[in-house]
Amino acid sequence: MVLSSALNWAEKYSALYAWAYGATGWTTRWADQNAPRPDYPYLVLDVISDVGLGGVPEVSTSIDLTRARDIRVTPVAANSTLYRVTINGTDFDYTSDADATVAEICAGLSAAISAGSEPVTATDNATSVDIVGDDETGNPGTPGLFNVTAAGPLNWANNDAGNEVAVRTSRLVEFMLNVQGYHANTATDYAATDPNRNAYHTLSTLRASLGLPSVQAALRDADIAVVEETSIQDLSEVVEEGFISRASMDVRLRTVSALTEYTGYIAEVSGESVYDDAGTPITDAYSVTT
Repeated sequence: MVLSSALNWAEKYSALYAWAYGATGWTTRWADQNAPRPDYPYLVLDVISDVGLGGVPEVSTSIDLTRARDIRVTPVAANSTLYRVTINGTDFDYTSDADATVAEICAGLSAAISAGSEPVTATDNATSVDIVGDDETGNPGTPGLFNVTAAGPLNWANNDAGNEVAVRTSRLVEFMLNVQGYHANTATDYAATDPNRNAYHTLSTLRASLGLPSVQAALRDADIAVVEETSIQDLSEVVEEGFISRASMDVRLRTVSALTEYTGYIAEVSGESVYDDAGTPITDAYSVTT
């Protein structure tokens, strides 16, 4: 069983970071970063909880004949011809010369694929090329899995049946983002009314920015929806000879958690057509057995 990632947290963290830093201009850090405290002023972001919302998860099935872990490409020799293998959307080409042989076409394709950055290993067998997905990386986020198509006089076969049928389950997830702002003033300069040095005022600006169309579009691109912003707490305090302007707020957000399992292969495809007396097709029905 090979599963893809349920939530792309890196994508979500990146979008939230861009929002916080872009709206305030303050140095922004995640609470779990292993780094020294930055200079004032700065923000700290922390995802403090997440929960799957109730209800039955949505389940869908898709079939992709180009999905593979291990394929064999066998070229047919043709002079001055383009041979192309496309892996994860990246083209790998070899154009034969005026005296083409299968061996040189295999060598050319294998060299082109091996020089690329896609997570596969190509092996030249002289009469064919074996392409195997690498163990540690894949597409999308699944070890050893890649998508492939071929163009030109090439025959290819998936040697690892069982990856074509994907079952995807998805559900809404709600998570809470805590944002804390810090700014230091001297003991005699509290700057209570200066928004550039007051954490409470800065978080007010940050909260208001969630209504901007540009911010909503950027979060939507990361599959994030804003549900609610909570009240801002002023946590300012005097520390030794200095005054720390500090404030905190929570933002309730939603996203979609999706997990895919590759459950089988296509064993049989059958079809049926019904014609009227004039020979015109009335219906077409097809079924797929996995």
